[in-house]
Amino acid sequence: MPEEPDVMLGYMDIYHAAAIVEAISTWAGFEHAIDSLIWSLARLEPEQGACLTAQFQGITSRMDALISLARVEHISEAHITELNRLRSDLNGPREKRNRLVHDQWFYGAESKRHYRLQVTARGRLDHTYKLVTHEELAGISEEFLALDERFHVIRSGVLSDFYASP
Repeated sequence: MPEEPDVMLGYMDIYHAAAIVEAISTWAGFEHAIDSLIWSLARLEPEQGACLTAQFQGITSRMDALISLARVEHISEAHITELNRLRSDLNGPREKRNRLVHDQWFYGAESKRHYRLQVTARGRLDHTYKLVTHEELAGISEEFLALDERFHVIRSGVLSDFYASP
C-alpha cells in the first residue's frame, strides 16, 4: 500500500467534486463533438451514428475514425494535418481525463486537502496518493475547453470542404 500523506477519508467537499464533474463533462462534450463530425462525414443520422461511435474505446479510436473518414471524403490535406496535430496533442489531456475518472478520491483529515490514489502499471507501478488542488482542476477544465474550441475551428473547415465537394 502506498504511503499515506495523512489519514485518508472517503470524503470530498462539494466544490472539489463539482470541479471534477466540470472537467469530466467538458471532456464528454469534446468527445461528443468528434462523434457528431464522424456521423456527418459518414452521412449517418445521430441515432445510427451513435450505434457505431458508442463502441469506440476512447478518444484515440474516435480521432483515427475521423481522420480516415476525412481522407475518404477528400477533405483538404491542410485540415487533415490539423486533425492529426490535434490527435497527437491529446495524449496528455487524455491521461488527465482518465485519472479524474478512474482514480479513487480521498480527503486528508489532517491536511484538509484532496488526493487521488493513482494506480497505474505501464512498465512500472505507480500506486501513490497525488495531491490535487481546486486550482489544478480548474486548469484541467480550461485545457479541455481549449481543446474543444480548437476542434470546433477545425470542424468548421472540415465541414466546409465536405459540403463543397460534389
